[in-house]
Amino acid sequence: MPGDPRTVKLTSWLWLLCGLLGLAGPIGLVLEASRLIGGLAYGDLVSGTVLTIRVIFCGLGVAAALALVRRHRIGVVLAHASLAVSVVFALARANLSFMPSSLAPSDAWVRFCLTALHAVGWWTYLATSDRVRQIYGTKRGLWG
Repeated sequence: MPGDPRTVKLTSWLWLLCGLLGLAGPIGLVLEASRLIGGLAYGDLVSGTVLTIRVIFCGLGVAAALALVRRHRIGVVLAHASLAVSVVFALARANLSFMPSSLAPSDAWVRFCLTALHAVGWWTYLATSDRVRQIYGTKRGLWG
């Protein structure tokens, strides 16, 4: 049956999004954790909190990727949530001086702008793509 969402193939854009959420996110977490883990030995509460938040957000991205690959409608909602929290976290990291970062203060705002553009681009794709609506049964519009 050609209209069945389970038989419709995922586009390369959806595979790319799933790869970014499911692979690039955990790789970035591992790289950041390797830098922050030393601070935990000295009782650095901020590093521990940042690492815990990153683990939760990374888990959200991996859950979104798995749900998108399995063609569950909740995958689009999880992807929207993952994109939104990544922008909020990048804004907090750029704005708060006590959050550990390996970037210069001016580079933190570049990271925030790139993260925001990345999230807006994927959010727009998920909201306007006919294939996404066909596979997941979502409605047209930016708010899913």
